[in-house]
Parts: sequence; C-alpha cells; structure tokens
Amino acid sequence: MYTILIVEDDERIAEKLSSAISKYDFNARIIDDFSRVMDIFTDTKPDLVLLDVNLPKYDGFYWCRQIRTQSHCPIIFISARDSGMDQIM
Repeated sequence: MYTILIVEDDERIAEKLSSAISKYDFNARIIDDFSRVMDIFTDTKPDLVLLDVNLPKYDGFYWCRQIRTQSHCPIIFISARDSGMDQIM
C-alpha cells in the first residue's frame, strides 16, 4: 500500500485530503507537529508528499529542501498563493 504524507496546517483541508486519499486505498498520514516534519518523514518513508507552502515555523519551500537532502520522493505543493512569483517557485 502506498503512503501519502500530508503536510498541511489547516486541519479541515488536511482531513479532506486524507479522506479522499483513503477512498482509493492509499494510506494517508497527516503531520500535526510542524517542528518534527523531517522526523515524521523519515519514520513514515512516504511514496508521495503533499506539501502546503504556508506553514507555521518554516514554509513548504524550506521543508522541500530538507526532504531533498534525504530523498527523491515526489512532492506536490498545495497552496492558495496566486502571485506569479509563487507559481514560479
């Protein structure tokens, strides 16, 4: 079974993503402690990461760089940002 790690600080959005993912028999894990993203990533060994850009403490770009130091796991950014520069990033 594939595991998808959800890094989203809006609990409502995270739960909706998890529910949708679970319908397709994927295992969804929601991060709720944003100071332990890398610890949870390492423990979970996900097949895919859904990563919000706006997060407490450090933003999604920071966590993407941290994940890339350890893994080539696919990462999909999820964000409400709509400026041109944010889309380029």
